[in-house]
Amino acid sequence: MGQEKLARLSSLKRVFVRMDAGRLEIVQAYADLYVEAHRAGRYSQTRQNDLWIAATAHAARADLYTFNANDFDWIDPAYVTVISLDHQPAQRGS
Repeated sequence: MGQEKLARLSSLKRVFVRMDAGRLEIVQAYADLYVEAHRAGRYSQTRQNDLWIAATAHAARADLYTFNANDFDWIDPAYVTVISLDHQPAQRGS
């Protein structure tokens, strides 16, 4: 990871939210996203962690900061706001 990415992450640490993944609202959000990912043709075993990340952001009513915004471009922005740390907006419908 480059120094610029490390610096940006370091400056964001103070706003990160940590939650127990077993909380009911996170599990419910995961289930909703799991169904939607299948519907959108975006589910894969290797992307399960992305679903947990998005579910946690939704349950916490927090924005989702990522270097991989395109991994979340299928999620309705009203459900989770995805913010690219690469300053490249996610392309909807990819």
